[in-house]
Order: sequence, then structure tokens, then C-alpha cells
Amino acid sequence: MDPNTLAATLTQFGVAGLIGWMWLSERRAAAERDRHLAQAHERIAQDRVAMNAVLEALRDNTRVLGGVESTLRGLASDLGRFHRGQRDQRDQRDQRASRDSRAMRTHPESLYAERDALSRSAADRTKSETERNPAA
Repeated sequence: MDPNTLAATLTQFGVAGLIGWMWLSERRAAAERDRHLAQAHERIAQDRVAMNAVLEALRDNTRVLGGVESTLRGLASDLGRFHRGQRDQRDQRDQRASRDSRAMRTHPESLYAERDALSRSAADRTKSETERNPAA
């Protein structure tokens, strides 16, 4: 708008018109600002609801992961004990085999004597069972 036209329009309404125009302009700006604030407030409220849902899901996931971790720790502990037990059994078996091998090399007659004693005790058991139960 041309400055001369603006000046002519303002002088036509006088000082009261100028004050009225300024008041209307300020009210329009205030209404626009209020609308923006209401929209921002609405977005914040929606974001808060969404954030609460995200935090609740995060809390649930954290609890579940804690349970998974506890289960995995227990499983790892059980597997460790099982592995140690297997290793201990293998070590004991190896020690017996080594001991028997050494005994066989140094005193083979003792192993034969042990075997013969076991055979005699089995034969004695069979004989005593036959004597107790002659019909069988």
C-alpha cells in the first residue's frame, strides 16, 4: 500500500480509529498465538501418551530380558556342572585305566588272581543257589 494512501486512511478514522485498528490487530495476533499454543498442547498430550506406551513396553522388555538372562545363567551353570562331571568321570576312567595298565605291567599275577577270585565267588553263588533250590 502506498504510504500516502495509508496516511490518508489513518487520518480519516482519527486517533480512535488508529487505536481500534491496533487493538484488532493485537487481538488477531493473540488469537493466532492461542491457536498455536492449543495445537502445541495437544501435540504434547499425544506425545505423552505415546511416550508412556513406549516406556511401558521398554519396562516389560527389560523385565523379560532379565528373566532370559537369569535362565541363560542357570543353563550355563548347569552345562558347566555337567561338563565338569563328564570331565571328572573321564579323568577317573583314565586314572583307573592307567592304574590297571601299570598294575598289569608290574604285577600281572595280581590281576589274574583278582579275576580268578571273582570267578570262584560267582561259581560259589551258583552252587549255593542250586543247593538251596534243587528243583530248578
